[in-house]
Amino acid sequence: PFATIQTAIDSSIDGDTVLVAEGTYIENINYNGKNIVIKSVSGASTTTISPSNNSVPTVWFTDNETSSAKLSGFTISGGGNVRGCGIKSQGGSKPIIENCIITNSKGYPVRFYNSASIIKNTLIYNNTGDGVFYFDNYTTTSYPEIINCTVANNTGYGIQNAKSYKPIAKNS
Repeated sequence: PFATIQTAIDSSIDGDTVLVAEGTYIENINYNGKNIVIKSVSGASTTTISPSNNSVPTVWFTDNETSSAKLSGFTISGGGNVRGCGIKSQGGSKPIIENCIITNSKGYPVRFYNSASIIKNTLIYNNTGDGVFYFDNYTTTSYPEIINCTVANNTGYGIQNAKSYKPIAKNS
């Protein structure tokens, strides 16, 4: 029983699951290195996160989160012109983003920076800006994966790579 998703994250410990009731949440969330699951109870069609601050990503994995860190069943709607305005994963993080909808972002809606994130079963549509995915990596040992995703009706590049980053795309 928390007023915001971020308050629930801040109160959680590794291994916890935060279940989120349907509704629209106006906030930016940051996992802050916690390996937790944040899951909507009713799915992406009825549970939305929109940013309260367009200068930072709506959902941010920043501090070496593992594949135990998951975001499941949300619509991520809106966002400013930053790379990764919908979802940004950096700092060696490897979260799993699944069963989501990412829409109405004005920059790159998804950015993976030094990250081996997995995004799967996600619809990414109606985003405007320079592109959809922005990948930037300084290592060659881990790569993000895009699995069973639908990417439609966006503007700009589909994938923008920096430094020969090699994302893996399957059935998308």
